[in-house]
Amino acid sequence: MIYALVTICICIICFFHGLKREKTIVNPISFFCGLWIMILFFSILNLHTLFLPEYSTYEIIFWGILSFILSYYTFRYIKLGKKITLSTRKNNNRLSLNFKLMYFLTIVCCFFALLDLINLSRQTPDWSMRTIQQLLRSEYFQSNSSQWLNMLSFLVIQPIALAIPALAASDYWIGKKDRKLMILSLIMMVLRVLSTGNRGIIIIFFIYFLVAGLLVNSSKVNTIIKILKKKKQRNKRLIIYVALVGIALFVFMTVFSRQSTLFRNVYLNFAMPPSMLEVWINEVEYQNLIGFGMASLNGFINPIFYILRNIFGLQTPVHFQNIYDLTMLTDVRWVRIGDEIIANAYVTGFWFLYLDGRIFGVIIGMFLYGAILAKSFTKTIKTLSVKQVSLYCMHFHGLFFSFIRIPFTQVRFVIALLFISLISFQTEKK
Repeated sequence: MIYALVTICICIICFFHGLKREKTIVNPISFFCGLWIMILFFSILNLHTLFLPEYSTYEIIFWGILSFILSYYTFRYIKLGKKITLSTRKNNNRLSLNFKLMYFLTIVCCFFALLDLINLSRQTPDWSMRTIQQLLRSEYFQSNSSQWLNMLSFLVIQPIALAIPALAASDYWIGKKDRKLMILSLIMMVLRVLSTGNRGIIIIFFIYFLVAGLLVNSSKVNTIIKILKKKKQRNKRLIIYVALVGIALFVFMTVFSRQSTLFRNVYLNFAMPPSMLEVWINEVEYQNLIGFGMASLNGFINPIFYILRNIFGLQTPVHFQNIYDLTMLTDVRWVRIGDEIIANAYVTGFWFLYLDGRIFGVIIGMFLYGAILAKSFTKTIKTLSVKQVSLYCMHFHGLFFSFIRIPFTQVRFVIALLFISLISFQTEKK
């Protein structure tokens, strides 16, 4: 337990230093440390018969968090070299969101969600989220999609549906406040919630909206402050209202989807990751698998093998398939982590890195992750553009759920980042 207590102390120091230095709660270091303060504190309480993890499990968490912190401060505040300029020509172009493309793609996403909704209505009269999720995971569910539609949904629709709400939220705060995009995004999200039973879709949108709003209202960019000066109080009130609505929705959906006490649910959601990490580390050791990056970078690798398998008929390499199957097993296998508790998922991002390279994988992986977050945050607060805020919203979303998994293991997350970076914007002359 000593590692847990030391980690909590380090996180408390970095949490308050981050708040003082960055001037916003949505900076990566404060949020990450605040999240793990709560998780570790809840874990060592081991209430509701929750098993207390072993010393070695807390040690892995300690090295992962310490590596992230050191990396963040290194890449955020220390200049590692002079910036190299490739061209001295003045750039007279600027990027703007391609609204026509966004309208079209959002409508396509709505169409796919509507097809799934119609298919679900034929198979169940019960529209509770829990029932829908159970049906979708069961062997009795019958999909009416062809192989090509499934491929389109997996590689295109799901990533775009994840990215568009981030673009809409960023556009609202620092863009053109396009109503059509916002309304279409909301319709798409409602249809996806109904067709998947996943309340997280709404929670993710509130994360995007709050992060973008807080970044804008805490920015030190003078021109932005002048523009928003008259609207500052109204924007702050709007952020508070959105936060309260988001919390209320989360409470409502949590209570009714699980039909048990609120405080027990909240406690276990944030207390069980270390226990789940320990259970699945034992499984990794038992199977003696090493991923060499294939687990944590599944979002980059899987689409390649998916296309080769479904279009060209090539077999997926056995080792990658074994790694992939094990990562998917964490979502479907329920394991005992207490006398009265069984759970799935929530293995933390550390587990994927441990699978890839044991303790060295955790240290190296979290160091790289800290560098990515530091660079993204730095670029965002310097430029405060719709594109950079959207990308940071995505990264913050990944950080928010890092106590469940490392974000780059998800195909839709990786492709969504590429979609925002390469496709969503068009160049306009000033």
